[in-house]
Amino acid sequence: MTLLKAKEVCVVVRTQLEALHHWPHIPKGHPSQFLQHPHRHIFYIELRFKVNHSNRDIEFFEMKHQIDNYLQKNFKSDISSGVKDLGFMSCEMLCEDLLQQFNHLNAFQASVFEDNECGAIMKTELQSPEIV
Repeated sequence: MTLLKAKEVCVVVRTQLEALHHWPHIPKGHPSQFLQHPHRHIFYIELRFKVNHSNRDIEFFEMKHQIDNYLQKNFKSDISSGVKDLGFMSCEMLCEDLLQQFNHLNAFQASVFEDNECGAIMKTELQSPEIV
């Protein structure tokens, strides 16, 4: 059996979050004025993590639990529904937040989709540790 020499290896972790959000500063005259009010979605979330080898450099079940715990602890629940409330956070903002939160674990790409239809993908360059 011939082994391939991989140029880049990553693990992918997917999860979902039921949450509310809204767009409070939607431009006047925009056809989707309803977006200024809190509305519910299932947010489909995916993070990609760079790994150094192909033998469980990161255990993705553990990583999924870390992401889920972060989402549950970081966002308050709506008082009336109990659903998590992202406030005015867009899909792009949630991507950025997740990349910042998990950058130290080599997260380099995040995607967030509303109801698995429309969303955002954000990719970042991994920062090498500074040599002093």
